[in-house]
Amino acid sequence: MKFALFVLVALSAIFMSNAIFVDWRFTGGPYHYIISEGEDVTFYNRGLHNVIWVATPAEFFSCEVNPATSRVVLPPTVNGSYTFPPGSLPRGNYLFVCTIGGSNPQAIGNYTVATSGGHCNSTNMKANLTITAYTPPNPTPAPSPSPAPTSGPTSAPTPAPTSGPTSAPTPAPTPAPTNAPTPSPNPTPAPTPAPGACEEDEIIININFANLFQGFTR
Repeated sequence: MKFALFVLVALSAIFMSNAIFVDWRFTGGPYHYIISEGEDVTFYNRGLHNVIWVATPAEFFSCEVNPATSRVVLPPTVNGSYTFPPGSLPRGNYLFVCTIGGSNPQAIGNYTVATSGGHCNSTNMKANLTITAYTPPNPTPAPSPSPAPTSGPTSAPTPAPTSGPTSAPTPAPTPAPTNAPTPSPNPTPAPTPAPGACEEDEIIININFANLFQGFTR
């Protein structure tokens, strides 16, 4: 119970940090991780396994370990773990295999381990770590402050049109009839006296005036 609690606390610390966690177990294919320089790398055994750091791709693909150039990262352990110290893995490629169940045991450092076959060959239990230069994340730009609203004059809303009765169009004025002027009657011309008649009347008038004048003188 105490061991399980220790493992749980250790895993929580790993996942909460800027770290790579290699779940070292049967997967049917090699692991491949691309890691930024300076990140922590932790191997954790799921079962009985070891972690052998090999020096060449030939050893990685053939599962034939050279004891002179290899290193035991994690000896045969059940549910064990190992974390590389910060900065111990500079940029480059790092190759790891598991030789549990293999043959040709050899001494590598303080441990004697199989150097041929094993889980590396039977279950393809390998890991390829590529360490790259650290790229800092792009800082998130601060949001621009929103401009304060301007207190301009508020336009009055346009009144809705009223639906009143529609007035009939004003008829065009009818022109008044023009009374034609009544023609004035032409004056009837006076009858033209017959020639000689006027002379007789003048003679008679003159005779009368003469008689009247004689009467006043008597």
